[in-house]
Amino acid sequence: MRFFNQKRLFFTFLVLFFGSLIFYWYEYRPAQISKECSWVHKFQDEIPAKPGKSVAEIEVCEQNGGMFCDLFSEPTPAQPAKDWWEEASPEEYSRCVREHGLKDNEKQTKKNDSENLYRNNEYGFSIVFPKDWNLIQPSSEDAQGVVQKASKNNAVISIAVRTLPDSVTASLDKNNTIEDISNFEDFKRDTQNAIKQATYQVENFYFGKDNIDHVPAYWAMFSGRTSSDSQKETVKQYQFFYKNKLYILSLTVNETDFSTNEDIFDEVIESFNFTTIQ
Repeated sequence: MRFFNQKRLFFTFLVLFFGSLIFYWYEYRPAQISKECSWVHKFQDEIPAKPGKSVAEIEVCEQNGGMFCDLFSEPTPAQPAKDWWEEASPEEYSRCVREHGLKDNEKQTKKNDSENLYRNNEYGFSIVFPKDWNLIQPSSEDAQGVVQKASKNNAVISIAVRTLPDSVTASLDKNNTIEDISNFEDFKRDTQNAIKQATYQVENFYFGKDNIDHVPAYWAMFSGRTSSDSQKETVKQYQFFYKNKLYILSLTVNETDFSTNEDIFDEVIESFNFTTIQ
């Protein structure tokens, strides 16, 4: 019985958090993007090993920023650095990040001609935003938990992460997914009710299931207005639960432009990757 109550408590938290994101969906503030180096391997065309060093150091200059950072790979005499990166297992890569990578809790962004790669070392994930979108750092106007956004014209893609309270996770296994905790039919019903309470003139609900980096996810999509005189927008959000943290990936765009941006959002979803073992 206690486990059932904890499940309901979790779901109440999830729905309330979902509603808070919806309430702020239309608000974002352009901010100066910090020019930082980040941990990059697969996007580099070449990773030269330096003779006489067991760990190959690569200096990467952030474009337009003039900042440098050291990136490390672990080649052997018989295996060039570039080959190591291509063949390293996720566990090897995670260990290398932990031992030689960026400091904990640093949120790093790399922007170059081909990719907008965002890496969050606090929560252990990376995601690639569309190359011609502007990366926006969260502001006080955003719902709690938003860690990174990207925008182009009227479209906004965001990633939010929340650590659940101990009262919610006390009886949950750390390996539980959203499917273990929330029944899909309950998710649809309760999410729809929460969105209707938080928005003006909401309609066209759609729900589904998917996997993000092999982790089960639920998604919800709807159209609505934030006020009687605002433009109608469409929102699509993916929610998944990993290591007692709730992740939410969102697309918000004018209803007329949704079909153009949905494929772009799908590519962002596909790029999401857990980078460290938590």
